[in-house]
Amino acid sequence: MSISMSKNSWLSLAAVATLGAFFLLLPEPQSLTNSFVLGPVQVFDGETQLPQPQYIEVRQGVIHSISAERPDTDAPVVDSQNPDGSPQWLMPGLIDAHVHSWGNAQQQQLSFGVTSAIDLFSAAAQLPQLKTSRADLSQAQQSDLWSAGTLVTAPKGHGTEYGMQIPVLSSPEEAEAFVAARKAEGSDFIKIVYQSERAIYKSMPSISQQSLQAVIAAAHRQQLKAVVHIAEQVSAIDAVKAGADGLVHSFFDSRISATLLAELTKRDVFVIPTMTVYEAAVRGSSAQQILLQYPDLPLSQAAKAALAGAKNPRIPAHLYQNLIDNSRAMHQAGIRLLAGTDAPNAGTYHGLSMVLEVALLQEAGLTIFDALHAATAAPADAFDLPQRGRIAVGYRADFLLLPALNQATDLLQAKVYKNGWAVNLSKSPPQRAAVSAGALADFSQSDIPKQGAMFVASSDQMMQGKSSASVSLQSQGSPATIKVQGEIDATAAYPWAGVAWMASSDYQQGLDFSGISHLQFQLRGTASQYRLLAFSEGNQRPAEFSFTVTAAFQQIEVPLQQLKGLDPSRITMLLWTVSAGDSSQSFEFELTAPVLLAKP
Repeated sequence: MSISMSKNSWLSLAAVATLGAFFLLLPEPQSLTNSFVLGPVQVFDGETQLPQPQYIEVRQGVIHSISAERPDTDAPVVDSQNPDGSPQWLMPGLIDAHVHSWGNAQQQQLSFGVTSAIDLFSAAAQLPQLKTSRADLSQAQQSDLWSAGTLVTAPKGHGTEYGMQIPVLSSPEEAEAFVAARKAEGSDFIKIVYQSERAIYKSMPSISQQSLQAVIAAAHRQQLKAVVHIAEQVSAIDAVKAGADGLVHSFFDSRISATLLAELTKRDVFVIPTMTVYEAAVRGSSAQQILLQYPDLPLSQAAKAALAGAKNPRIPAHLYQNLIDNSRAMHQAGIRLLAGTDAPNAGTYHGLSMVLEVALLQEAGLTIFDALHAATAAPADAFDLPQRGRIAVGYRADFLLLPALNQATDLLQAKVYKNGWAVNLSKSPPQRAAVSAGALADFSQSDIPKQGAMFVASSDQMMQGKSSASVSLQSQGSPATIKVQGEIDATAAYPWAGVAWMASSDYQQGLDFSGISHLQFQLRGTASQYRLLAFSEGNQRPAEFSFTVTAAFQQIEVPLQQLKGLDPSRITMLLWTVSAGDSSQSFEFELTAPVLLAKP
């Protein structure tokens, strides 16, 4: 996924929860046909600007002709002029070259103009359906997706920390069968996670250099491209020399060397720098400056929270300059750069972050049209996406109609077409059922909540941690409680153990707490420091509230408005957890039924 040294633990919790079906945002048809004439329009065709305005004829979702003269046809003509009479711009739909799609990701992508995307790790079970849906020319409700399916990683390596049981690679001898299994599942290409033994910062276990070489060779023998997740320059050099078709991150640990530039050029390896997710973690200012200040942009609280809360203070901000300089050097050397966001990692939001990616590529020295090429034709070519990424005869009518095309934020004004149909997907999730003031549960009767789905034990074991928790109902006590017992392992990367209230059985469909001012509960326990973590739809990082507990019951009131980054209209989970100290410890605490206090 993204930056191993700044990996947000809460992405994993949400990723496990949201791999199932989520919800559909139904489009409102704008026309009764996907056959029409659009023009005259200024055209950026994915490679260059056409010299004069053109008419684009679309027949049943496919571009039939492009001409400076209006075609002789009875098909309806779509208005494509600005109020001042000047022609609007037409360009291919955006292609995000690095995403992880679950839940409603494909709907989010399409609503912001991403008509196709490259998924670089997702559940293998969805792969056959993806192939079927992207061949369809009917009215679409989501982007098309090409996917690597299950990535190639070592035992306990990156990709295993999300609670899903996935196959892992232990030796070079397993490579041929491993790749064949991915191909049989329906993977469109192979993604490999690799970190060189020479890397200074070791994050998680990695396959060996010999295994890297064996997997790439096996993929090529089976007519599959092989791309490699790297995070530092020494790993990039190993991957390129091993025959990788592309690098699915860049690096900021050092300035790019002449040796690596020469190897990338000689072997025609493409690079997806994922500027957005790195910038969010290292510098953490572009979303605020470019998107969150944009006038009249209809963003949900969840989107704002996802974009705003990513900066990692452990990474020096000056390192981002290395990434800018490296991207500039690669572009000047003629190396293919592809725009990819790594959504939904911290600091990103599906679809919307492509605007940031284009802007950040411009900061690295690309012109607006160079950056748009990196977001359209370049990824289509790199991943062999048929009839995508260009305004050309025979290509899908997946395109954006814009009043102007001078800067990245002009993309926010685009009218989106998918398969020739005008798209009107909501950019915000639908309203959720509202909770009522009062107790969430009656523990004297049951541990099943009155509102929401369940109370369950939760710990970092889903991320390969060693903490543990169990819950039991204490219905005869005064007050009645849920008792939580376990052990918190302070050596874990992201330790937690406690009890969670879930809004829904599918883990990512929330309830509306907008009418609630405070959450109130009593808690007593053997450890002194605790946290309440509150999750909302679309935001992989929880809002946190810390408090101190003694052996006697303490009444705690949590003002929801103080939970930074939380969207109260779509709360999915409340998690009470012991805070890890300097050493591992056993713990026990009791929680009374939480009470919701209404706003005045």
